[in-house]
Amino acid sequence: MISDAFQWYQYKLRGDLESRPDLRMTMDRWARLLHAGDIIVTFNWDLLHERALWDARKWHFADGYGFNCEDAPADARSDIKILKVHGSVNWAQSDEWDCEPSVEHKADFFPGAMDDHSKTYMKSAGQSNEGKYLVVPSFLKDLSSNRLILKIWNQAQDAIAGADELVVIGYSLHPADAPSRQLFGSALLRNDKISKVFYVRPGHSVDYWDEFCLSVGKYRKPIAKTFEEWVQDPTLPS
Repeated sequence: MISDAFQWYQYKLRGDLESRPDLRMTMDRWARLLHAGDIIVTFNWDLLHERALWDARKWHFADGYGFNCEDAPADARSDIKILKVHGSVNWAQSDEWDCEPSVEHKADFFPGAMDDHSKTYMKSAGQSNEGKYLVVPSFLKDLSSNRLILKIWNQAQDAIAGADELVVIGYSLHPADAPSRQLFGSALLRNDKISKVFYVRPGHSVDYWDEFCLSVGKYRKPIAKTFEEWVQDPTLPS
């Protein structure tokens, strides 16, 4: 049900991009802001990031999710990675040991892409994946039960540990989300290049980054803007 709701929103987005120039402008500015080598770590299941970067030709489903897509063009590559640590509405696994899930509905969500059913099959059409498009949305997540998700979390941790700069957008890091705090904490402790964590969020919103950053020896630098405001002027404070 959750997957269907997100996919319907994504279908609707196609029409919204044509009728709402403000939405199109925000997505275009976000894509221009990102450069080769950048990595997005996201806890969301929707397809907004990949759609924006697909349109800008900076991302491809062939390898852009951190795993190889079986029916992708042989020469396709991504300049930017999108690591979706809670899964995605367009992934379907055969089972929890499947580390190369089917990326489904590509022709619907990524203009010009095709689904090659001669090389792969619609895993969701049968009952092999039991409808498991994404990890159950609960604070009590057993990440160890899914080999693909474990691999993506490892990639995310390595990306944060090796980053030259970390910009957090709208993610409050609630104390109840222990796996995420472990991810950021262990990675930032390994990272000697980052002294500041930039946090983009409206001035009135609540977050838990101040205390968390102090515990790992970093400083939080708030940027009191909405995402839409920030992509218009993405200057980072000194």
